[in-house]
Amino acid sequence: MGSGIQFADADGTYNFNHKVSISDAATAGINIGKEGTETSDGTFKFSNIETTSINGTDLVIDGGSSKVTLTGKFTHDFAGVPVVNVLGGTPVR
Repeated sequence: MGSGIQFADADGTYNFNHKVSISDAATAGINIGKEGTETSDGTFKFSNIETTSINGTDLVIDGGSSKVTLTGKFTHDFAGVPVVNVLGGTPVR
């Protein structure tokens, strides 16, 4: 099992314009998070994401002020764990 796609202190622009399939990941399908106290404040675009059999949360955003655009589907069958988890961060108004 792998750990999906991991971003830490990611402040740039990240475009995934083709299909991205993640399956059998151990923790999160996509994790946009911190490195120490440095948060991810980048722009993330996933044009065609598909996750299956993630043994945790499909999308985690931990802190920062990231802008995330996502098209696709999460097939989530892990009871008791959220599909999407947003922790802290800066709300968009």
